[in-house]
Amino acid sequence: MRRAWLIVVMISLLVPYCVVAQSRSFPTRHELDSLVNPQNSEESSGALVAEPAIIDLGIIGNEELVNFSFELQNRTQQPVTITELRSSCGCIRLLTKPTTMESNTTLRVEARFNPVGRNSSFRYSIIIYTDLDTMRPTERVTIKGDVHSSDEWQHLPEYAGALRLSRKEVTIEGKGEERIAVANSSNRPVEITARSTIEGLSLRCEPKVLEPGGEGDIIIDYTGEISNTLNTMLILEGVNTTPSERMIKVTIKR
Repeated sequence: MRRAWLIVVMISLLVPYCVVAQSRSFPTRHELDSLVNPQNSEESSGALVAEPAIIDLGIIGNEELVNFSFELQNRTQQPVTITELRSSCGCIRLLTKPTTMESNTTLRVEARFNPVGRNSSFRYSIIIYTDLDTMRPTERVTIKGDVHSSDEWQHLPEYAGALRLSRKEVTIEGKGEERIAVANSSNRPVEITARSTIEGLSLRCEPKVLEPGGEGDIIIDYTGEISNTLNTMLILEGVNTTPSERMIKVTIKR
């Protein structure tokens, strides 16, 4: 009886929260954008001026840390305290700490851009908050550029030792074959084979031997008969890495 009473009390406490949660609408795209890149303050407009306001980092490699800087000028007749320096992307690290700028002085803001994991054009913001407006930023700087990957096989995202693969899973409908794009990133030729315990299932590579830097196709072929869907693994031979990294998952559907 006591347990039932506790359950009733807990449900009565949770009901108001459920009602509130259901009545709230999801934020719009405009609302989300305003949280990441809020509009500048009208009250403090022109108090701090960034030079340059747009920084173009140009074309950079995806493993190249880039340091950059800009100047902030306090054009007021009073001290202005920078309360926060915020980036719209975690890939930009602010190296300068918030501080107080005296009237008609200049502050150099240092930052670093980390392009790892990116391979496209980008456009981010550094947002400067001050004590002139507690809600909206006083100034902002735009950071833009292009990240070009140095990985020539980025179109082959899977790894099997020195091999780069387009995928590690295939599904064969009935009888037929599936192809996996492959590249040899090592400095020696590689001959790819695999042994199968499933009758009618085979694996070969075209070309048979992948030269250093060469690309080709791994072809998985099935010519047997099954009554139900079959799942199995093929382990690539000729590759110097762990068995788990050399596994290709094969699904054969009836």
